[in-house]
Amino acid sequence: EGATIEVQALIQLARAQGSREIFVTAPSEHHEFLRKFGVATLSENPGEWLSFIANTMDVVVDTCFPKNFSAIRNLVSTAGRLICCPRPKQADPNRWSCMPTVPSELSYIFERSQLSMMDRATLFDYAEYVAEFRREVFEDLDILITLLSTRKLRPNVDRIITLQGIPNAYEELKKNNPIPGAIICEPWKK
Repeated sequence: EGATIEVQALIQLARAQGSREIFVTAPSEHHEFLRKFGVATLSENPGEWLSFIANTMDVVVDTCFPKNFSAIRNLVSTAGRLICCPRPKQADPNRWSCMPTVPSELSYIFERSQLSMMDRATLFDYAEYVAEFRREVFEDLDILITLLSTRKLRPNVDRIITLQGIPNAYEELKKNNPIPGAIICEPWKK
């Protein structure tokens, strides 16, 4: 799959904010591709690297919360910030992506309570956010659409594909070839 759009966006944001070192945990088959973005790659097993970087990170973004939370929370320096995004309810353990949906697992509830007791830690649950701030989210989307339609905002789009083009795009991403922009899939139409 290469690096997910979320991971690529986080890398770009970190660079834009002046981060000197960026670490990304991922399955080993994605390490070579991620290194092309100039990041240090770490295995998915925190036991292999935790002791080397514990208490040193200024910002940690955990996109698979609560997976490995007990280790992840130990990465943040005393002045650092931890941002956690929930792992999906129906997560496929073989898929390297975490979409924001609240799981109903007991471990999630326990880890969420642990997170709430930490200073300088935030839980960002997109599903909860949309439910609570639905009007504001749609107002923001209207502004975004206006910026896009007036070309004041110009995202870097490599190509627009149909649903039938997904397998080819997927195969291209698996070849570890960085693409110059996003691939957008048109919505299905009758």
